[in-house]
Amino acid sequence: MAFFQVKLNPSGRFYFVFCHQEDFSMVSRSYADRAQLEESIVQLRKFSDLYEIIDRHPPAFYPCFLIHKECSGQVFFQAYGLKGDLIMTSMPFHTLAECQKAIAALKQRAKDSKVQDLT
Repeated sequence: MAFFQVKLNPSGRFYFVFCHQEDFSMVSRSYADRAQLEESIVQLRKFSDLYEIIDRHPPAFYPCFLIHKECSGQVFFQAYGLKGDLIMTSMPFHTLAECQKAIAALKQRAKDSKVQDLT
């Protein structure tokens, strides 16, 4: 099971967390306006299965999942929306395979995920 949790940060800005049953999560950027947050969730729900997976920065096209490899060897990804805006960042993974598995789960599960309002 997967879901989006909508929350408020200490500054009063909205953000969401995409949680998946396999114990990984991804956190969105913060939004001053709830409507912007909801639009980002809509983009992920409607279009995440169309997002390309790339590993070069800056991305040549959007929407996409951009994979980053850190010097420590850990790997994480960021989701960019239709207009090139950063939507969310994953937690770090130990391997590229784990990162790719998380992207596949997000692509598969986002459209049917419920939204939990924790504000």
